[in-house]
Amino acid sequence: MSSAASVFGRITLPDADAELRPGCEANAGTFTVQLWMDGELLDTLGADESYSDAQDVIDAVDGFLDQYDVRWLIRSEAALLYAGLLEAKGGEDFTDFLLEAFVGPLG
Repeated sequence: MSSAASVFGRITLPDADAELRPGCEANAGTFTVQLWMDGELLDTLGADESYSDAQDVIDAVDGFLDQYDVRWLIRSEAALLYAGLLEAKGGEDFTDFLLEAFVGPLG
């Protein structure tokens, strides 16, 4: 079985030598964001908390990054992270997101 390639899989913050990897725990329906620095997994946002809404993760990510002296996300990075979270979850939310991004507001 092959898996589809991720479009929004990783958000690189080169000035902080950090990378964010969005994810979704399918069984629980909760979102996570892994923080990688220097090629090592440092921590996971959502490991101790339960985020069932992608926007809640976006609202929490800057505080999470603060804990590791990593700069806050700029707007475009936050948008890519949001898209990555929806992509990781899959289903209607991601489909609707793509349609609205490329076609415009839905019904």
